[in-house]
Amino acid sequence: MKKRFGVSIPDFLACELDTLSKECGLDRSRLVSQAVLKYIEDLKHYRSKHDCLGACLIVSDKGLDIDSDIYKDIIVSYNHIHVSGLCVNVFILKGDSERILEFYTKLSKNSIKSMLVPLH
Repeated sequence: MKKRFGVSIPDFLACELDTLSKECGLDRSRLVSQAVLKYIEDLKHYRSKHDCLGACLIVSDKGLDIDSDIYKDIIVSYNHIHVSGLCVNVFILKGDSERILEFYTKLSKNSIKSMLVPLH
């Protein structure tokens, strides 16, 4: 059974979706379903409470809007570089998965691109 609903996305993303749909030979609904499923599965990992090891990538056009000292209990390593006018931040995180998700959620709100990858 399928559920139909409307979603608004930026024009550039709609164009990318159409292009990728043609290249992969999938209709847009199937492609969006696969992307949403992958996103949900990735976040579910962090929502089930456990001791976790992960990498967090945050790309922004300005500095981070967070006091990272608050999260020093989960930050194992941090690297910050400037590339092509962007701030690239890489964190290695270890600790409570819910705390890691909280940290990632706060950082990703004002980012251009963000990614959270389990390392185990």
